[in-house]
Amino acid sequence: YLDTNTTATDEKTYRDKALEITTDFTMEFPVLNLTNTIVERGGKAFLYIFSHSSSYLRNIRSRDAAAHCDELYFLFGMGFMNPNEYNERFTYSKDEEIFVIQMMRYWTNFAKNGDPNSADLPLWPQYNLESEEYAVLQPQPYVRQL
Repeated sequence: YLDTNTTATDEKTYRDKALEITTDFTMEFPVLNLTNTIVERGGKAFLYIFSHSSSYLRNIRSRDAAAHCDELYFLFGMGFMNPNEYNERFTYSKDEEIFVIQMMRYWTNFAKNGDPNSADLPLWPQYNLESEEYAVLQPQPYVRQL
């Protein structure tokens, strides 16, 4: 996790590397193992990483990075709802408003058809063992390989 020539001396570096290790061990490796098993057995899988740190959450976090379950704020359109009991409102930037609609449509398409894609959405490739492509979900989604 650190280059062999790198010496970590600051708390932020240690924290970031500890988070990378923890994320790999608790999230990424189990998800990849399950995804590969599903595909090996003839199932369809659409793998993604949600990489967007929302403009709203940036104001209340010490790190500018997406965290586990952050996509739920977008998937369920939290910014379009009424203010919460603390009289705060989860708000979106203009790009995030477009992204929210894309997220909702991906999940709706998947629920209806078993495939998140439609002609008017950025491509979310079906995962396969050869290309190992997945979607990076953010306001300008793109495809990446493992």
